[in-house]
Amino acid sequence: MKSYVFDIKMLAVLRGSILGLIIKIFAAGMSFLLSVFVARTLGPAESGLFFLCFTIVALFAAIGQLGLNDSLMRFVSSYHSEGNWGMVKAAYTKALLWAGLASCFVSALFVCTNTYVEEFLSNQVGLGVVLEICSLAIPLVALYILHAQALQGLMQTGNALMVANVMVPTLMLLAITFLPISTAIELSYIYVIACALTLVLARFYWVRYEPSQISRHCFPSRVLADSCLPMWGVTVLGQLAVWSPHLLVAFIMTSADVALFSAAQRTSMLIALVLLAVNAVTAPRIAALYVSDDISGLRLLSVWAVRLSLIAALPLLVAMMFIPEYLLGLFGEKFAAAAFPLMIMAIGQLINAATGSVGYLLSMTGHERVLRFNVLVAAVISLILSGVLVPYYGVTGGAIASAVSISAQNLLGVFQVRRILGFNTLVFWR
Repeated sequence: MKSYVFDIKMLAVLRGSILGLIIKIFAAGMSFLLSVFVARTLGPAESGLFFLCFTIVALFAAIGQLGLNDSLMRFVSSYHSEGNWGMVKAAYTKALLWAGLASCFVSALFVCTNTYVEEFLSNQVGLGVVLEICSLAIPLVALYILHAQALQGLMQTGNALMVANVMVPTLMLLAITFLPISTAIELSYIYVIACALTLVLARFYWVRYEPSQISRHCFPSRVLADSCLPMWGVTVLGQLAVWSPHLLVAFIMTSADVALFSAAQRTSMLIALVLLAVNAVTAPRIAALYVSDDISGLRLLSVWAVRLSLIAALPLLVAMMFIPEYLLGLFGEKFAAAAFPLMIMAIGQLINAATGSVGYLLSMTGHERVLRFNVLVAAVISLILSGVLVPYYGVTGGAIASAVSISAQNLLGVFQVRRILGFNTLVFWR
């Protein structure tokens, strides 16, 4: 019987995953520290405004990306493995052009309708100016995330994670540490500048790996559209599934309550970042293995992804279940009130880690429409539960909606992977 330990491909994945995990842990630490510093520096009310705007930017940047993230990584990975840099450059150029135009349009539209958003969230006093400034970051976020996905396709995991997860929180932390920032408006300007510098770094990384002499190719628009448009729905619905409880809390409750929910959610997402670190390495390899019809290798890769995720996630879960007040107390004394919501969301994130890379297993193997259905189910569950539970249970209701929707999406993904690809990612001990 072939031993997993001596499987050369799996050792390569392990090395890459460990590197990615180290960088991701650092990124998670920086993001967590940023949230702590923002909460302690601005206080619950002002930090709640900034966290809400941060969420809205993430949602609208996802809309502006047109679902190109996974599609670009898939095409870059496939063509790069074949040594076809002409098609790599063609896919990269067309994807950036589409996303750049779309995200700029979304940003401009958002600025024009900012007054209506402020009226809709009328209980968030002072939201309008902060939101108007943060909306300038929408195209910047869309484009630097797209660059990170392209770098993942080139197997440049460290640089991809640096762009996607490290630069913005690091720059903002430095600004908070050395500049006299005291309001959400001031921090919003810092956020936009950090996003712009991150995009510059992302472009620098890409140019460094791109050969100087490349034959000109034209990537078929129809092929790109057929791949990205189903993923567009997946991305937007996925953002709704994750952030709709946050938005419902903002609609019904005060900015201080938004800050409590944000602190609990961002702390619980430390577990999710572990899986994202593993995915950063496995996603491009999933596409390459599927193209070569190596289903056995695909199953082995998926099993190792779950094992690595759980090894790193379990200590975090233990801390969130047994000392949640201490973790949230880092944000400030008042934030310890969100301890129970943190415990609920941590369980949801553990299920996310235990199911493995099911989303990428579907998207990287050409089953984007199946993934879109799964995310649609999760988004509907999130919206319904948020609408029912948040008015009665507040932050705790939002936490329940978040945990159930995340669990439902990933468990449904396990079922779909078992049906389509023939293996169960939950059976990670075999």
